[in-house]
Amino acid sequence: MDYVERSLQLLANDIKLLKDKAKAASKDPNQFKIILGSSPTTVSDSHIANKNHRFPLTGTIEQIGKIYS
Repeated sequence: MDYVERSLQLLANDIKLLKDKAKAASKDPNQFKIILGSSPTTVSDSHIANKNHRFPLTGTIEQIGKIYS
């Protein structure tokens, strides 16, 4: 599993934790909205943006778009 996949898995785990906490508080977990904000870091040169060791939402516009499309 690469860094991006691991980061997304951690996010999924956090969302599950929030839903479990809602259930424990006798709340409907489907009534909660989770909003994730991000500020992508872009670079103009794909040689600078190492394909295997980039943080999520970093790289060229094309690299960022390819992961999340």
